[in-house]
Amino acid sequence: MQSILEELYHGNIRHDVKYYGQDSAFVKAARTKHDCMEKLAASLGDSEKELLEKYYEAQSGIESIARFDTFTYALRLGILLMIEVFKNDNQEPTVK
Repeated sequence: MQSILEELYHGNIRHDVKYYGQDSAFVKAARTKHDCMEKLAASLGDSEKELLEKYYEAQSGIESIARFDTFTYALRLGILLMIEVFKNDNQEPTVK
């Protein structure tokens, strides 16, 4: 078995990939969003469609930044937890 670092380097570990079943809440919400978007786009003129597209591009950018911030925060927190564990490695864990 390769190390986690090797797996990550070779692209075998992806934090941004998750598969959802067809009956999952995620897929149902995505279908609803798509259906609403199709109906909305059909009712708009060209200039409104362009404005809506710009809105979705901006929203996508915001979501991308938020995902990156969440990922880096969680990674840093995990690393800090591991540092604390290794700093106190010679101590027995206590339960309160």
